[in-house]
Amino acid sequence: MKIRLKILCGLFVVVYSSIIIYVFVTSVVPSFTAGFREGFKSSKNKENTESDINKPLTVKLIPDSGVFTYPTTIQNGNEILNIWIEGAYVKIPYPENLPWYLITFNVFIMITFLFSALISIYIPIESFRIIRSIVRNNIFDDANIHRISRIGYGVLFLFLVRLIDAVQSVITAKQQMINIEHYRIAFPMSEGDTFLLLSGICILIIVEVLKIATRMKEEQDLTV
Repeated sequence: MKIRLKILCGLFVVVYSSIIIYVFVTSVVPSFTAGFREGFKSSKNKENTESDINKPLTVKLIPDSGVFTYPTTIQNGNEILNIWIEGAYVKIPYPENLPWYLITFNVFIMITFLFSALISIYIPIESFRIIRSIVRNNIFDDANIHRISRIGYGVLFLFLVRLIDAVQSVITAKQQMINIEHYRIAFPMSEGDTFLLLSGICILIIVEVLKIATRMKEEQDLTV
């Protein structure tokens, strides 16, 4: 059983590292490069005014007439296809005077994003420490239980950050009075965000099970 556990831990390391590399290569680097180029071009163009400055806003859209209707058309060669949009990135004019609550909200989100970035680095480090401990046959260890517990709370914090960001995007979109024909703004939480919440709760349940198992093992060792 220990050999099987070590094999699973090794697979976890390989899969987790592959996912991190994939996300970094396909998302983080291209996004950062595109943003840097756009900012560099804007800074070189002296003629830009404040009204020309735009910022991206993530908006989830669903059709007014129902989720699975197709109110929009798109050209596909020589034919017209009906489509429906589930999400969009919208460039909106940067407002000159933001309401005080949106300014406070944005500052708070920037702080939470900083903490979420640190947690995103912290979680894999703790995961690798747990795997290293398991490989060394330290399975029922208080240090491992505390590490798993911190990972669970970290995952829940990441979900909370996504929730706050979703609320902010909806408030900002309505503040800018974005009105797209045949569509309405929906709450932009995805299945992946829900998975974060479910994962965090499951991890904390596993922590409680491990605590009970460790306590039973200690009592058994004392009896023997």
